[in-house]
Amino acid sequence: MREKRFTFVLPALLLGAALVSAGCAKKQSAQESAQTIEKIRLGVMTDSILAYAADIGSAEGIFAKHGLEVDVASFAAGINTIDAVTTGQMDIGFGADFAVINRLGGSPSTVLRIFTGIGEGALDSWKLYVRGASIGVPTDLAGKSIVTRLGTVEEYWHAKTLTSNGIDLASVHFLPVDAPMEGVALIQNGSAVAMWANARPAEALNKIEGVHAIADLSAVGAPTLSLMVATEQFLSTRQEAAVKYLKAMEEIYDFINSNPQRAAEIVQKASSTPIEQTLINIKNNVNYIDFNQSIFDAANNLYQWTEANGVIKYPYDLHKYVYMDALREAFPGRGEFK
Repeated sequence: MREKRFTFVLPALLLGAALVSAGCAKKQSAQESAQTIEKIRLGVMTDSILAYAADIGSAEGIFAKHGLEVDVASFAAGINTIDAVTTGQMDIGFGADFAVINRLGGSPSTVLRIFTGIGEGALDSWKLYVRGASIGVPTDLAGKSIVTRLGTVEEYWHAKTLTSNGIDLASVHFLPVDAPMEGVALIQNGSAVAMWANARPAEALNKIEGVHAIADLSAVGAPTLSLMVATEQFLSTRQEAAVKYLKAMEEIYDFINSNPQRAAEIVQKASSTPIEQTLINIKNNVNYIDFNQSIFDAANNLYQWTEANGVIKYPYDLHKYVYMDALREAFPGRGEFK
């Protein structure tokens, strides 16, 4: 009887040992994956939520925790980070939906791919500032000089705001600038009478005599999405780096939402951004890591507008420029749309 019992127990012990061994191997494999350092070059727009996230990710060790070594470069606008990705200077960049949609249609074979949405701005997060008591509503801008940043979402905001008020865009003189503070200078010296602004440029405008806001993004009719891009090659050959970055961003967003004051203090120490200004910008952003049906529909609706208005040089199918593998691996259930 003892011999029979032994012959049944031994296979069970061996099976248990095998399962334990497999479990340890799986845990070890996961640990090794986390310990593998992925180096990425990240382009951010100065004084944006992504710039804040980069400061926090470095200061709080969140990037390191997720096995990332992040080299951050700041640019004047999101469109500049997108162009830096296109030319191979950066691995990851981001921009407002209009800028991304525009750049995807800038060539017949762009290397860019959207791999997640990273949030959207509240409708009152940006305002249309004007100088002059005679300008009280958007219709008063006919024939005036207006500051804009070409290739950015500001072009779309101007077009929607002005055309919805019956103003022919040809009747407006647009003055292109590379950075918002250049626009502030043009308002200050009288070369222009209007511009969209938030954060520090808005604060500077409010100090100029005769400047006041006449509209916010509700005049455009929809919030502006922020979309993250990389090249198809990066996403296909370095998917694990993209996955780690997405997971790190989720944790950083959780930190910002739970500790806005601490987040603002970190940003101030890293970039000298005033705490109150950072808190305002945090409040004005709805942060998430996803690209669901509603986000796709909003981006596609914008694409249809740009194509109908001759903005897109090379028409395309947006589905072909959305790469969700990294997002779906990082967060199963996200990145789903038709």
